[in-house]
Amino acid sequence: MRTLLLVLTGLFFLLHPMLVAAVQETTTVVLMPTGDREGDASGEAMVTISDENNDPDQRTLVVRVRIDKVRGGRHATHIHEGFCPPPVGPSPDQQGNIVLDLNDTIAGPFPTVTVLRTTDLPTRPGGIQSFDELLDPTRNFYINVHLLPSVAPISGPGQVCGRLEFP
Repeated sequence: MRTLLLVLTGLFFLLHPMLVAAVQETTTVVLMPTGDREGDASGEAMVTISDENNDPDQRTLVVRVRIDKVRGGRHATHIHEGFCPPPVGPSPDQQGNIVLDLNDTIAGPFPTVTVLRTTDLPTRPGGIQSFDELLDPTRNFYINVHLLPSVAPISGPGQVCGRLEFP
């Protein structure tokens, strides 16, 4: 009996890291000029959804957005449902509502980072209720970086945009 208990204890410690291993999904979104935006504005966003305890209620979303060749200052940044406006996305236009607000992006060489936890997921009409929704392959989302900051009454048209999809 003692040998069996030792074997089971050893097996538990061997398997324990696999049972509580962190789950992580990461993707990189290429941001391209949208609509009638001219020039070579560009950027990228690295999006990571993770949890340390395999608990969907304790997930963390980290979004790092970097934009180049866009007018300086702050730019409202959101995750929308649907597709980027043409020519990046399909025509006719299939843009959707904002489902998640991110921190305003500041143009330049360093990324602007947004960190959200499931427990502080902002509620907005038509917004997502869980980060699992962003992982759903039957839905379409995109990241849109706008012309003006989020404090503006209207954040203006998108400057750069890219489809958010996880492998």
